[in-house]
Amino acid sequence: MGDTVDIHTGWLTNPHPDRGVHLADETGGWTYASYPELAATARRMTAQLVAAGVRPGDTVCVLMPTGYPVLTVLYGVW
Repeated sequence: MGDTVDIHTGWLTNPHPDRGVHLADETGGWTYASYPELAATARRMTAQLVAAGVRPGDTVCVLMPTGYPVLTVLYGVW
């Protein structure tokens, strides 16, 4: 199981600088976000959640439109 977790979270702890994701934007186009940018934003979100009192095992409800912000929140909560 340890290898599976590394496959899914390795890009958060050691993101490849030349890789990323394309996300749909509000205009019907695509926005590129590098893995380092996405990982840094997710870590900032994690820090904000911890500062607000969220702890491992807590339930967090996320209600947001799809896109870059919700992706960073989902990985920040994970």
